[in-house]
Formats: sequence, structure tokens, C-alpha cells
Amino acid sequence: MLTNGPVMFCLFTCMLGTIDLTFWQSYLPVITEEDYGIGEDTFGYIMSLQTVTYVLGCFLMPYTCEHLPRRFLFIVASFLLGINLLLLGPSKWFGFPDKPALVIAAFPMLGVCQVFVFIPIIPEVYDRLKVKLNIKDGEDEVADSQLNDKVNDAYGFFYALSMFAGPLIGNSIANSFKPEKQTVPYTNYNRVTSDIFAVIMFVWALILFIFNGDWRVFQENRAFMKRIKELSGEDEDETSLKKSKTSVGKFVKKTNGSMSISRYGYMASKSIVQKKAENLAYVKGTTLFMSNA
Repeated sequence: MLTNGPVMFCLFTCMLGTIDLTFWQSYLPVITEEDYGIGEDTFGYIMSLQTVTYVLGCFLMPYTCEHLPRRFLFIVASFLLGINLLLLGPSKWFGFPDKPALVIAAFPMLGVCQVFVFIPIIPEVYDRLKVKLNIKDGEDEVADSQLNDKVNDAYGFFYALSMFAGPLIGNSIANSFKPEKQTVPYTNYNRVTSDIFAVIMFVWALILFIFNGDWRVFQENRAFMKRIKELSGEDEDETSLKKSKTSVGKFVKKTNGSMSISRYGYMASKSIVQKKAENLAYVKGTTLFMSNA
């Protein structure tokens, strides 16, 4: 797993995305109350905005971005997180106005970015390792189970590590810019801290584009998904259905059958193929049950 480049890019994207969710949590509530007059109770409602957009994004993603390359989604998510952190400051380096409206607007965007980061991570890591190890679905249940366990363990480790490190890193950087005597508004050092993390995300998006994506990401994804279908057995089922349809069509043509007969024959052949697949699955399941018993 550690030697697989695309897998490590996925896991580090997860780590950086999680750090971006946590580095500001130790000091931002205090700063918003001191400088903007937003109390802790109100700030809690503002923070919940990211949850609302995240839940909505989870429902909408299958209908919008499901067929886009996951590598492309990681690049988009990293770039959007950079923009989001500029608003969260608000950015001092880029000259953003120091307005609470920008800070509030950052949280809904943060929820959208989480959808692109966390939802595709586990499927992408699993599929990349599946292709790398040439594991076919249903052939080795033990290998499938071990692969699932390792993918979930790796995801949990990187997520937990970044949840632990994020507030520590953010607070350390923020305190390094905090003056000994408070002669300037708190937001001065908060804005610089957000700028640093925003630049990191822009650089990471560029790294992903150069080493894990570039303009050929869609072409690579088509070949990759074709290989996934082969390992899943979907290609074999489609080929069997096409052959059945062709043979039935030739039979109907020879017998001068009508279109209704052709349709009936195709549906019958399709049901036969499905029945064979069901019987094969039943035999495999029975064998596995008996071996476990």
C-alpha cells in the first residue's frame, strides 16, 4: 500500500483535508467573539452550516459527479479548500477585507469540499489496490476481506492522525504570529495562519495535477474503470448478453419472425444468463458456508 503512488496521494489528500477542518478550532471561536462580537452560541450555529451542505452534497453527489474521475475530484477539492481558507481568514496576503461575512461564507463551502475529499477516498484506494493485486470479485473471499480491512485501517489511521495533529499545528502557527502584547487585532495572526494553510492546499492541488492527474486523467480513468469491470465480472456478463442477443436475432431472421418474437427471445436469453449467474452465486455461497462450518 505504501509503495502505491495513487493510494498514497488519496491518503495524504484525506490527511490535509482533515487538518483544514481542525487547525482553526482551538482559536477561531475566541477570535470571532473578540473581533466580530460573535458569541460562542452563535458561532456554533455558524459551524453547523458545513454539516448541512455536507449532508446535501452526499445526497446529490451520485446524481452529479459519480462518473467523474476521482483523481479529478481530489484536485478540485484541494483547490476549493484553498479558496475556502482564504475566506476563513479572511486572507491578509491576498488583501481580502476583514469582514465577518467572509468567515461565515467559508463554512458552507467547507461542507461541499468535504464531499469531494472524504466520499471518494475509500472506493478509490480499494479499487487501486484491487487492480494492483489483480483480485477478482468472488474468487477469493479471504483476500477480499483482508483488502477491505487494510483499506479501512489505513483510512482510519490517517484520519485519526490528522484530527489529532490539526489543532496542534494550527495553534502553534497562530501563536507564532501572536504578539507578546496585544496591540493589533486578533485577526491579524489568524489571517496569516489561514493564508499559510491555503497556500499549502494550492500547492497540493498543483502536485496532484502534475503527478496524479494532468490532462489525461479522463483517458486514464476510462481504462481504469474498464479494468475494474473486468475484475468484477461485469464485462463477461455483458459479453454473454450480446452473444445471446446476436444468436437469437439470427434465429429470428432465419425463421422470418416478427419483432415481438425477437424481443421475447432476447428477454428469454437474458433471463437464462441471469439464472446461470444466480446459480453460480448460490453454489459459491454454499461452498463457503460449508467450509466455514
